[in-house]
Amino acid sequence: MGVYRVVNASVVEEAAPTQAVVQEVAATPIIILDWDDTILPNTHLAKLGFSSEEIPFEVPEDSRENLEELSSEAENFLRACLKIGACYIVTNGLHGWVERSCQRFLPNCVPLLAQMTIISARSNFESVYPDRPIEWKIAVYRDVLVKRGLSSEIPTEGVYQAQCEPQQVIALGDSQVDRCAIQYVARRTPNAMLKCVKFLDNPSMTQLQKQLRLMGGFLVQLSAHDEALDLELSNEMLQ
Repeated sequence: MGVYRVVNASVVEEAAPTQAVVQEVAATPIIILDWDDTILPNTHLAKLGFSSEEIPFEVPEDSRENLEELSSEAENFLRACLKIGACYIVTNGLHGWVERSCQRFLPNCVPLLAQMTIISARSNFESVYPDRPIEWKIAVYRDVLVKRGLSSEIPTEGVYQAQCEPQQVIALGDSQVDRCAIQYVARRTPNAMLKCVKFLDNPSMTQLQKQLRLMGGFLVQLSAHDEALDLELSNEMLQ
């Protein structure tokens, strides 16, 4: 199977898949995750003064306990994602931000990142689309779907048969911009079946923990649903 990594601010394919592998890829759900305020409670941490990498990491006891609980919940959620499909974390943070912030705040999740593809949309496309973060995400989403075999260009009959079947694209994140970006790309990818779940804006650590627990338990049902979905979490759903 092709392996994808970020190299010199561009997403590249290290090993081109064969026709048979492309057919296998086409049957594998694609899970696209945001990072800040989806896995990491970045806004909440910033309000507490913990987010900046220049500030020494000295978190009060009560916040430390909350972070430990969140780290455990995030670990369970990411494990559930990995069981469902091929996982991508797409962030508008700079290259390396996901790994560094994970090590600092969510250490339980560090080993799981090695099983996912992490892409900085900003580092890849800010120079191409200055001050247009939605375009960064659109460009990455399009690139990911093409490299996973979702493309209007059908090279062989065998691959065409595999790609006629709708392929699930499960997108989870807090940003309305990201939601619009993945919907834009999916509408232009005929064989993509998009299942989009928007998380709460600017969640507290407790809210994010509840969201991750809820979605971790809902992923199997979500992936089994045979139609596209566009869902939005609310505070009432987390009670």
